[in-house]
Amino acid sequence: MACKGADDDGVVPIPVQDSEDWEDTGSSSFPIDTSPDSGLDITPEHTLTLEQWGRWELSPFGGPYERLVGEQRVWEYLDGVRPDTGLETGLDTGLSEEEALLCDLTWSLIGDVAEVACDDCLFAFDVEFFLVEGDPSTCRDPDMPEEGEVRRYGYDADGVIWHDYGGTGVWLPWFVAERSGDIITFSWLLTIGVGIEEEEDE
Repeated sequence: MACKGADDDGVVPIPVQDSEDWEDTGSSSFPIDTSPDSGLDITPEHTLTLEQWGRWELSPFGGPYERLVGEQRVWEYLDGVRPDTGLETGLDTGLSEEEALLCDLTWSLIGDVAEVACDDCLFAFDVEFFLVEGDPSTCRDPDMPEEGEVRRYGYDADGVIWHDYGGTGVWLPWFVAERSGDIITFSWLLTIGVGIEEEEDE
């Protein structure tokens, strides 16, 4: 027979209570960051603004719509140095487009009604891009369309143009839009910090 230890009476003594107070050693708060300042949280020396806007003209009149024609403009400029548009926007610098812009494109748009739309869209179009003016190689926007590219866009009642990104069926909010009858105007603006290589003096 196997060896057997002493019988267990099953009684575990309760530790002596020294005080009525007790201490919670757990913590649900985030620890304080005691590391030195990395210097990364600083204002960038330079900014790049990407600005896009345009319009769709839908037909037939009053809908249901089957086709659109339109135009999309693209500007990119450094440090808020925006060209003078002739409008009192408070952003104009008095410089011409040629002086201020790193990227200046004009796209012509032609679209046919799409077979599939996003869930909340009133309608959607497959829109083809035709370059009218400008050089896309000067632009920094990684999502810039190419000549002859077709993209699917949908419009919802809240004033948002959605994009079927890469034709994957994933619809992303792309432009802020406003509809007036059979015309939709849209825009998008983003400013990011950038680093610029300084030219060395010889």
